[in-house]
Order: sequence, then structure tokens, then C-alpha cells
Amino acid sequence: MSPETGEPAGEPQEFQAARADIRGFDEAAVLAALRLRLPRLPIERHGGAAPTETPHLYLQLTRFADDRGTIRVITSDGRAYERSFAVEIGQEVRVAASTAANLIFAVEQGAVAPDAEDVAIPPPAVATAPEPSPPAPEPEPPPVQTQATGPKDPVPEDMSQRPRWELGLGLHAATVLGVGPPAYGGPLAGGGGGLGLEVRSPRGFAAALEARAIGQTEAGSGLGRLRVAIAAGYALRYKSFELPILVGLAIEPWWITRAGERAPLLAVGDDNVLARPPLLGGFLRLSPGWRTQPSPRLGLRVGPRVELGGSFAVDDHDGAQVVGLADVVGTPRFRVGGMELSLGLEPRPAVRAGAPLTPRRRGRKIGGAMRPLVSVALAAVLLGCAHKPTGGPISLRSESVKEDSADLQLDLTYEPKGPRQVELVLKMRVAGIVETNKLVAEVYIKGFNVEGGTTRWDGFVPPRTPQTFRVLLSVAEGFEEATATVMLSRSQDSNQLLREELTFTVDDQGVVHKQ
Repeated sequence: MSPETGEPAGEPQEFQAARADIRGFDEAAVLAALRLRLPRLPIERHGGAAPTETPHLYLQLTRFADDRGTIRVITSDGRAYERSFAVEIGQEVRVAASTAANLIFAVEQGAVAPDAEDVAIPPPAVATAPEPSPPAPEPEPPPVQTQATGPKDPVPEDMSQRPRWELGLGLHAATVLGVGPPAYGGPLAGGGGGLGLEVRSPRGFAAALEARAIGQTEAGSGLGRLRVAIAAGYALRYKSFELPILVGLAIEPWWITRAGERAPLLAVGDDNVLARPPLLGGFLRLSPGWRTQPSPRLGLRVGPRVELGGSFAVDDHDGAQVVGLADVVGTPRFRVGGMELSLGLEPRPAVRAGAPLTPRRRGRKIGGAMRPLVSVALAAVLLGCAHKPTGGPISLRSESVKEDSADLQLDLTYEPKGPRQVELVLKMRVAGIVETNKLVAEVYIKGFNVEGGTTRWDGFVPPRTPQTFRVLLSVAEGFEEATATVMLSRSQDSNQLLREELTFTVDDQGVVHKQ
């Protein structure tokens, strides 16, 4: 019986046979790619007698434009699922087969709701019908697209690997040195720290709003400065390394104290008490750092902070100037403004917007504007209380394979990472001086959700430049067993270099083990 509601089916099932109707693609190549990705499922062309095995399914793949295709799956009990997908020119067979396999996996484990019910499997097409046919009689494109299913459908890989917005709370310590002329007092311009709020876009654009307070004392006199600044720029990232480069504008009020209370100082060479217009200026900031991701929602970057800036005070009579301050007997004490170099250390926790959730938590709204800040404040406690994994990476497979003229070394490992989580890592390197052809690494999952990384990698493995493909998975709520199939193949002809089928279970403590 098909479900009576639009909710995903609760119990997983395995199809026993499939019939494929392929239009607009290379039929033989797509069938071969499907059988490679679904080795346990007998797949034949749609035609002749219907399968006797139950449950079975009908799969229709149609390419209605050069860069768009549609998938339609109808099960033997009448449930219908429709998706559309982008076709990558030159990779048509791989994209069609991978997208179809992912949808079939999702239907089997009950992770998606049917778009229609009580739908009959269509009879085989008439043999005289031309191969590149117009869109089928049913409405095209289908009303529900792969991209529009949202968190209800965790299988399509673009939903798991999409970059996300980040909100970071930056703390920093700073020592400020005066550089360049004019020279008043010593080189130290002050010490202190600051607090800032930083927003990072998926494409690397960054903007910040921050405040910094510094001060210095000498001979019983003191100088205090409070800078408020806005900045914008770009954050470069490579694996765990991050380099934000920001340019900003600032306004900086300042004041003078003596014996802990406000007191006048004189401008050098002036007989009158100095007015105190705020400093106006700009700066260039570099913050290279090491980045880690202790959880899907929380990131942390720690590193030095280097800033070069200049500022000046605008006086009604003398215009823009660098202020030199002297005590009542004319001894130079402080310099306010001019060219300055700031050195410090910056830890910056960040909250990722819209990180994937487990199925049980999907559909619940994250309430309250304070929720991300509470997560940041409790991060240390949460990490300390988190379940500890039982060890480091565990080797699954280590071997050397011949890829055309290249000698390719492969190392596949897994590592329990936390409650109900496991990380799969495939490391690839070339022994020699010959680069590989373009390779494609993919992970097909059942009973898992993707928490980090990506389920697909493609590229070349150059000499002396190892490549790493990793994905962090969590066993979905309601499942105590989940499977993952890791595959590596050559892009141009789908020649398989590695295939490893893995089954994982969860113990009473929430630790994931390979079966």
C-alpha cells in the first residue's frame, strides 16, 4: 500500500528489479553507469513483460534541453517521484546516473515524500517513436525540483556541500606602535584590546564592525583612546588556513588623565590647552589563522592580527594634524595619530547559518536571536562533555593502482568522530612524475545524513600534490545501521579504480563501528 499522507515512508525497503526508460542520453552508457552504482539491483530496458519481483520500480531519464534533465521514478505500489537536474556538458552520463542512484537510495530509505500516488507505470514506448522526443504528456518541468526539496531531502549532494554564511564574534589583544614621523615620546602608542562582529559570505566577502580601546601612562599622566571602525574585504581559505584581508575606516575619541583623573596636557609648541577633536583614519588588516570546525554549526579560528593604519585630528585652525602632547613643563609625553602598526592575537568563534540537521530536528525553527551567541559561549563546555572517539583513523584499504601511465597510491580510512558520527577519508597521491587523468570520487549512502565535507570530488592528482576526499556522516535518527559505498573511477570512461562497500552500526554509547 502507498502512504496515505505526504510524509516520507517510515520503513526502508529494497527494490528487487528496475526498468529504465532513457531518452536524450546514451542509453547503453547510462545503463552501464547505473549498474555500476547499483550492483545489487537488476536494471533492464523498459520493454516486454513487467518484473515479477516485488517491490520494483520504473525509472525515466529525459534530457529536454542541452543543460537540463528530468528524473521520474514510479514504484510498483503507485508512488511517483519527480526531480529535475542540471546536466554538465561532457559529464552527461555520470551526472544522470549519479542523480538517479541518489534518488533511488532516498526512496528506498523513506527519506522523501512522493509527489503523486496511485500512478500506473506506463507501457513501453512504440518502437517507431523517434529517440529525441518532445516532453512527455505530463506537465514538464515537474513542479518539485531537486533544488526545491530543501532539508526534507538530504540525499542530493549540492544541499550538503553548499557554502554557508557565517557570523563571528572576534576578540583581540593589541599592542600599538608609532611608526614614521613626527616622533613624540617613545615608540609605544598604547596597549589594550577590542571586540568585533564579523560577517562572512559563502563566496568569501567579509565585513566587520568593531571597537578597540588602548591606553598608555608615563610620569603620572595617561592617554586613553577608543576606536570604532567598520571594515570590508575578502577572506582567502585553503583547507584549514584562512587569511582575511580587510580595509577599514575609523573614528577614535581620546582623552587625557593625571593621577587617574581627567587633566589637561598641552600641544607641543602651543601655549594653550589643547582641544580634543577625535582622530579620523583608515587601516589595512591581515589576520592569518588556523581554522577548525569542532561541530557542524561552530567554527573557530586562532591566529595573529597585523594592522597598519594612519589617523589624524582635524583642528578648526590648523586642519589635519598629528598631535604631540607635552606635560606642563614642556616635556614630550605622547603622540596621538600618525602612522601606526598594531600587533596582536585574535581568537574568533563563528556560527554557520543553516548547517544540516538530523531528520528529527528538521522543521523546527531556531528561535531567539541569542541562540548563536549562547552556542558560542557554551562551546568549550559542549566540546569537553562530548563523547570521545575510541582512537585515530582506522585503515580500510591501502593499495597502489595503475591509472593509465600514473602510479596512484590510495589510502581509505574511517574514524568515529562523535555521537553517531563517522568520517570517511580517501587520500590520493602519485608515486612518480606522471599526472593522473581526471578522476571522480563518490560516496553513496543509505541511513546516513551528511554533516560535513562533500559526497563527490573530481579532479586530477598531480605529482607531489596529494589530494584528499573526506565526508563526515551521521547515522540518521531511527537507524542503528547505515551503509556507505566509496567509489573512485576515471571520468572519461568510468573505469573503476576502487570500490568499497561499508556497513556501520551504532553501539549503546553512540559510537559508530564498522561491521
